[in-house]
Amino acid sequence: MIIAAIRMVIHPDKQSEFVKTVRGALEPMRYEPGCKSVRLYEDLVKENTFTFLEMWETEEDLQDHIRTEDFRMILQMMDMSSMEAPEIEFHKVEETSGMETIGAALRKCS
Repeated sequence: MIIAAIRMVIHPDKQSEFVKTVRGALEPMRYEPGCKSVRLYEDLVKENTFTFLEMWETEEDLQDHIRTEDFRMILQMMDMSSMEAPEIEFHKVEETSGMETIGAALRKCS
């Protein structure tokens, strides 16, 4: 699985337009081949900061997505709205776990 995280600081005057544009692009992205999840988060601590988080089955799925018109529109909106250069990270995840990890850690404490 590939996780793409894009952190950006959006100018306050452009936030409404930015969120509206991204929200409109999210729904079609969810139906792209290999898309596991796509979300936009607003940071509650750092003002004007948003994180766009995507999860893809394969690197090829992510690359296909990057070439779509929706993704290009988001890049263009980021470029026009950002107050600073975005932080972009791609993570290749080999294994995922859930509550079993928490349970194992708590059992070691007792």
